[in-house]
Amino acid sequence: MWSHYADQHRGFCIEYERTPDNELGSDNCHPVKYCDDYSAIIGGLEFFKRPESVLHDVIYTKASCWAYESEWRLAFFSRELEPLQRERTIPARIRSIIFGLRASDATISTIARTLAAQQDVEFYQMKSTGHRFHLEPIRIEIVHVDTDGQIEEGHSATTPSNHPAN
Repeated sequence: MWSHYADQHRGFCIEYERTPDNELGSDNCHPVKYCDDYSAIIGGLEFFKRPESVLHDVIYTKASCWAYESEWRLAFFSRELEPLQRERTIPARIRSIIFGLRASDATISTIARTLAAQQDVEFYQMKSTGHRFHLEPIRIEIVHVDTDGQIEEGHSATTPSNHPAN
């Protein structure tokens, strides 16, 4: 997913806490289903018989070749005509930030400064593991970020137990 969604490993991933009490634990958040035949989703005239169900299936379904992502999606549906919201705040606690293999110090320091008030956020950076096609999130301790964006960090060899390696 790093090369597709995180600017060739230069971006970051946000891990949110999913609980029954926040939107990530609501009926709007589902694991993506993977299949190879999109006609099974659309179902010919089924769209006209059950448009909401078909729309749900379209939003929460991807081709099988993407199954390794184990993606979840959060979608909001409204019957009212309202302007398209391109940004939305997720009312859930941020558990961790995982920086890509090529994330710049500027990216890391900007995110660290932005989240400085949240003491319980953990920071990781993806690292390659020797001569294998394998990446591993390594915990980084952000000790201090000065006003110029310079980072003082300490690295530790811990990895999050529930993070996928790639």
